[in-house]
Amino acid sequence: EVVRIADGDGGAAYPPLGILTTADRDTWADAREMLAAIPGVEDAVRIIESAALMLCLDDQRPVSRSQCGMLFLTGDRGSGHNRWFDKSIQLIATDNGKAGLLGEHALMDGMPVTGLAHAIVARFRPASPASSRSP
Repeated sequence: EVVRIADGDGGAAYPPLGILTTADRDTWADAREMLAAIPGVEDAVRIIESAALMLCLDDQRPVSRSQCGMLFLTGDRGSGHNRWFDKSIQLIATDNGKAGLLGEHALMDGMPVTGLAHAIVARFRPASPASSRSP
């Protein structure tokens, strides 16, 4: 399903509702209330809010650490609509294979998100020659 949507075969266009989560709390609460009154959108918001994390597939191709940092933290100019800033954990993957993690800290402090980031990096880091040798 994720690949089908990412490839643009999802059928209906998806409105960039995530941009609403960048507003101040009162504005976002009012917008969310209005969204909840729209048939179909209410279900989408409920599904997003009940998810354990958000997977953001970005079309951008950042190269430098600075470009990656800006894109992963804010969505930069091209992907801000592709974030849900109320979601505690967002995994972000770019078109050229860069990846990042964005943690919203209101629900939990930074340590669980930091632990997750370390586990992901450890899982995909190539083994060093010394650690792969048998004793």
